[in-house]
Amino acid sequence: KGDVLFYREAQLPPGNYTVQLIAYDGSSGKVSVRNTGLEIPSADDAKPRLSSVAVLRRAEKLTPEEQKRDQPFRFGELLVYPNLGEAISKSASKQLAFFLTAWPAKGSTNPLQLTMEILQNNRSVGKTSGQLPAADEQGQIKYASAFPLDKFQPGIYELKMTVGDDKNSVSRSTHFTVAP
Repeated sequence: KGDVLFYREAQLPPGNYTVQLIAYDGSSGKVSVRNTGLEIPSADDAKPRLSSVAVLRRAEKLTPEEQKRDQPFRFGELLVYPNLGEAISKSASKQLAFFLTAWPAKGSTNPLQLTMEILQNNRSVGKTSGQLPAADEQGQIKYASAFPLDKFQPGIYELKMTVGDDKNSVSRSTHFTVAP
């Protein structure tokens, strides 16, 4: 009758992992199993780093006490919830919001540049870039933004983010589906 959100953090060494999710519905007796791949890249503090890119589903305001905890999906006074693959309806949502965390190279004073590119069938349909804000006291840059969906036709798209300094860059991407 509603959504169930299960949240757990784990610190994993670099490598490739398989995450297995199992859901059991007690009232119907049905079981669902899903496997998904997870890659934890090696972290080189001498180069910029970038988290996975999350398309957002919703956000909620945190209490002042909750804002004191460092959480991966905390952005200012908000807790953002990722879209877990659901199609985004243009009639229900006028924008696509996204979230990422970037880390500048250790000791770097140069601001990181962010390039956002949207692809469909491996062809670029839009690209923009700009400078990220400075890192916080923990050395990370949590960044969220959105772009309008009004010119997107229904289909599957790739959202590719690249952050870099004057020496190195790193890219991550995710897919999203636009429904009519």
